[in-house]
Amino acid sequence: MTKKRQIKKHTSELFPQILRGIVGVDPNLNRRPIFVPDKRARKKDLIYIYEKEENHNGRMEKIVWKVSANPEYGTPTVLDQDVLFALYKLLNNKGFERINEKEWLGVSCYEIIRVLGRNDSGKNFRDVQACLRRLLSITIEATLSFFHKESGRWMGEMGEGFHLIDRIIWRGDPLPNGETAYRNYILFGSLLLDNIRVGYLAPLDLDFYYSLPNPTDRALYPYLAFCFHAFGQSPGCFQIKYSTLCRELRLTKHRYFSSGIVRLKDVFLRLEERDFLRKGSTEFLSHPTDKGEGYIHCLPGERILHPDRYNLRYRRRQTWQPLLYESDSKDNHEIYSIISLFYKYLGVESPVESPHPRDLLAAERLSRKMPYLQDLEVFVSYTKERWPSVSTLSGAVDKYLDVFLGDQTIQKRLHACRQWDMFPKLPEDSQN
Repeated sequence: MTKKRQIKKHTSELFPQILRGIVGVDPNLNRRPIFVPDKRARKKDLIYIYEKEENHNGRMEKIVWKVSANPEYGTPTVLDQDVLFALYKLLNNKGFERINEKEWLGVSCYEIIRVLGRNDSGKNFRDVQACLRRLLSITIEATLSFFHKESGRWMGEMGEGFHLIDRIIWRGDPLPNGETAYRNYILFGSLLLDNIRVGYLAPLDLDFYYSLPNPTDRALYPYLAFCFHAFGQSPGCFQIKYSTLCRELRLTKHRYFSSGIVRLKDVFLRLEERDFLRKGSTEFLSHPTDKGEGYIHCLPGERILHPDRYNLRYRRRQTWQPLLYESDSKDNHEIYSIISLFYKYLGVESPVESPHPRDLLAAERLSRKMPYLQDLEVFVSYTKERWPSVSTLSGAVDKYLDVFLGDQTIQKRLHACRQWDMFPKLPEDSQN
């Protein structure tokens, strides 16, 4: 095996592919324009000012949202939004590390790359580093346009500036406590940090988000998700002006509405095909007098109305915390519970204190393919009957998980038992 292959194998084991799931993200990031969908606009619009009239406590107030980018790094694009959402995902998994009375998120660039679903090449590593520097350099000035949940008010009546990320300590640099950082440490902006502490987060399906092929799709999805959730449990028809949508998403507004919606039609059609919007519900209505203006109507799809049908973890936990193991975190009790239960049912001592990396990967695979923990006991008996000498979780999963899931007799019986909230003992279910 060559040296290059050895390195790749090592990084893949250390930072396994991550199942993203439902993650909580600050709603202010979804409702206000920060990122540009077109990456060709990297060196354009370094300062973007968004103004509108908004209803605050029964009064119409003028809000201002100003985003200033550093000329050296350029305007933030959807790729930077991808990295920011990945940080929220890793934060949900790992939690903060308290260093000198401040709460830091310790991550590596390779962990971020895994959340993005990319390979660990040098180019992707450099892209993630550049995105982190760009996020660090962004300055936002908000006038009645950022809701601070901890104080219960809109921040910045006279205009208040803040950053998405206040500070980054790169690997190898000294930490505030004098130790050397063995990975990157990120300090979120103070306003974002306050909202994270009090749980002011909106649900975002990152598996669905990262599966969208187009940057405009990934810009539109969080915005529409916020708008639909803002309506409550029964969201109705969503309507927006074409010019308003362009300002909200930092899209280029065309002179004529008919030419401007050519690409947007494809974007909305893709969201309909993925059940985020109701099929055939999107309408583009031209303004009767203004050729450059129009209205867009759409209805929420099954993915919004019934998220439990598309994400088993949403149904089972009713939280937005992902259930997957992170390589250097022991905070994820779900993965360790799977390992502990497996060895308990197997009748051997559980190595939970220092589980083997292969067992951790196998437990991650079980959590993804076997959403009901009650099925684990059935799986153990099924495996022991066919392989009496089984001794490891990773071996059982590699050899018999796909066979077990493909056994229609057992799966039908388990499904029938679930309808009555009954889970049989395994000797009965392991017999064909």
